[in-house]
Amino acid sequence: MKAVLMAGGGGNRLRPITATRPKPFVPVGGRPVVEYVLDALGAAGIRDIILTTSYRPQDLLEHLGGGDERGQTLFYSVEDRPRGTAGGVKRVGGLLGNEAFLVASGDVFADLDLAGLIAHHRKSGALATMGLARVDDPTPHGIVDVAADGRVAGFVEKPSRADALTDLASAGFYVLEPEVLDLVPSDRSFDFAGDLFPLLLERGESLHACEMAGGWIDIGRPADLVRATSLVAERAGGAIVDPSAHVPHDVVLDRSAIHARATLGNAVIARRSIVLEDASVDRGAILDGSIVGAGARIGRGARLTGCFLGDGAIVAPGAVLNDLKLDVAQSVPFL
Repeated sequence: MKAVLMAGGGGNRLRPITATRPKPFVPVGGRPVVEYVLDALGAAGIRDIILTTSYRPQDLLEHLGGGDERGQTLFYSVEDRPRGTAGGVKRVGGLLGNEAFLVASGDVFADLDLAGLIAHHRKSGALATMGLARVDDPTPHGIVDVAADGRVAGFVEKPSRADALTDLASAGFYVLEPEVLDLVPSDRSFDFAGDLFPLLLERGESLHACEMAGGWIDIGRPADLVRATSLVAERAGGAIVDPSAHVPHDVVLDRSAIHARATLGNAVIARRSIVLEDASVDRGAILDGSIVGAGARIGRGARLTGCFLGDGAIVAPGAVLNDLKLDVAQSVPFL
């Protein structure tokens, strides 16, 4: 089976970090998040993968190359205009052959059993099968109502808690028969969630869904990026530190990730936080649930809780910041 990996997202909610990298390259636990998806595809035996991209495609090409090191063969489709998720897949339909194929989101943290999704699709004989993930909070997601026989009964996009009939969300992983792409127009943007799947229900086509085993987190919001990093760090023993980072012995790291060439001063405490490449955190600073952008500078004794700092941001010594977002190269004085 072949796969199409959707890797074109700009990640607007993660700006300013995504101003200098595409969303699939946002790091989770020291690795671009797209690599976890490629691992999941490989574990399901999928070797031929087409990546659809539009925002900063050179980053994908330079880092992933042809996929030889992973034992995979990667092809690239660089879109010249917005086509939507389904439209981007239709554009490469001629490369997929006459067999079922898998569509995967390249900008989520996913440690999933995709082989189970494929097996469910084949057993059901459905035209399309959606992969679902169970979520703690359904309100930011597209929630899928599934009948007892596995058929999709309906959708609720970003429901209130009162309207959320289930906690199963669409994970952005689908197995499709090739004839599905005949329903996707070529002259306008067309999405899976908002256009194609409602159309299949309207036509009475066989649309199934199943819950996938494994971990899944949409990293579209800073808090979710912190949550995914915290999970990976916990699995790694409590923290992830790049070998080139400078971390003194008296630093306390709790489910945090410290990236390449980052420098931490003495007595720094970082809980559930991310310090990106070339950033520095001076002596006695405390980070809690925060993201420090590449090349940012955090002054001595500063305290950051729930903050999201862009690349090159500067925080003065002693500043106390809560739930603050700083754009690229902005700074704050003493508070």
